[in-house]
Amino acid sequence: MSFLGRLKRLWDGGRRVGTDEPNLPSSEELFTAEVETALRENPIVGSVTRGGDFSLLVGRDQGTHTLFLRNVFAETRDMAPAERAARVQRFISVVRSPPEDELSFEAARGRLVPLLRHATVFHRIDGGKLRVAIQRPFAPFLIECVGVDAEDSIGYLTESQLEKWNVSAEAAFRAARETAAAAFAPGDIRPYGSERGFALWHVAKDDSYESSRLLVPGWLAGFASRVSGRPVAIVPARSRVIVGGDGNEACLRFLIEAANREYLASPRSITPALYTIGEGGAVVPLLLPPGHPLAGEVALGHVSLAATEYKTQQDVLQAKLGEETFVATYRGFRKGELVSSFTTWSEDVPSLLPEAAEIAIVPSGGDHFRVPWTTALTVVGDGLRREPGLDPPRWRTGRWPDAAAFAKLRAAAIPGER
Repeated sequence: MSFLGRLKRLWDGGRRVGTDEPNLPSSEELFTAEVETALRENPIVGSVTRGGDFSLLVGRDQGTHTLFLRNVFAETRDMAPAERAARVQRFISVVRSPPEDELSFEAARGRLVPLLRHATVFHRIDGGKLRVAIQRPFAPFLIECVGVDAEDSIGYLTESQLEKWNVSAEAAFRAARETAAAAFAPGDIRPYGSERGFALWHVAKDDSYESSRLLVPGWLAGFASRVSGRPVAIVPARSRVIVGGDGNEACLRFLIEAANREYLASPRSITPALYTIGEGGAVVPLLLPPGHPLAGEVALGHVSLAATEYKTQQDVLQAKLGEETFVATYRGFRKGELVSSFTTWSEDVPSLLPEAAEIAIVPSGGDHFRVPWTTALTVVGDGLRREPGLDPPRWRTGRWPDAAAFAKLRAAAIPGER
């Protein structure tokens, strides 16, 4: 299977294949109509209109509530009709709950919970402060958000709500972590099987916040005495966290395989990569030294996540920017045990480059070659400028390297790429 083949998910969208009926409604459209019908039966709902990116805008006396359908659609597509209808009712119950903007910050703070998400989770949402959650980087390609807990649903805290409360984002993040630290109990953690021959733990409490544990300072570091080596966590989906240790090769192999398998299978995926503890107990990506028998497999998880996130970002940005700027592709590759990535900078093509390990330099009238990313930044100076406001990060190409700079780049070409 090709490198990116590991990342593909096949969605037919409910459309008939190989028929002459192109106008049949897709399964997404049928599901949207089902949710619309359920909402209109609620007397407090004044209006229901379709928004962008598979969403519904629900009008109430208190204002407009946005329901994003993609995740609940993925969860329910294989359910029996009665089971799906019950799940839809739980999903739309949020419109019956008092909205968070009717509460003061002090009244709401006990309902705030930290949420771990992949970086592009909101990229397809075309909206302003009202609809996009507050967020901050947590690890490469992962972000931390703040959830507002309700009986049967989780909302996202937005910038507009913070303005109404006159509260800073930092205060909201701090309150959410404090709530989580007080609510998550040691008894939530149980051994994950006993027949494998190595220590393995998981979050056994089904509370919709399994992955949030990783955001609590010191939580992962707390496993140091319970595993072999440094604690290593996988969080392939919102409801799955498993912790082992890097001192046991069989344990690492299990974590690698489980992370990839569950990441690809889950409609609420987060990351296929492995994480450990760094300075001060902070959660950091696991990187194994060259020569370790699993170094390539561990690196592949991080590159796979990067490729997926950059592809999502690329699609959104290219549609927004049109043909004026080329949003370049992040490409992962593997040669034996070497796992790396590259992107392409072509002369006379204004581009936004993803931050890859290498850059392919493509002059308009000559052979291309690749150089390390860090070398290119040093040599070309302001020829590459970090584009503000983008996560994952991208760099805008500017002035093409002059003759002296180009000679330095060619001299630094990666062996086999000159």
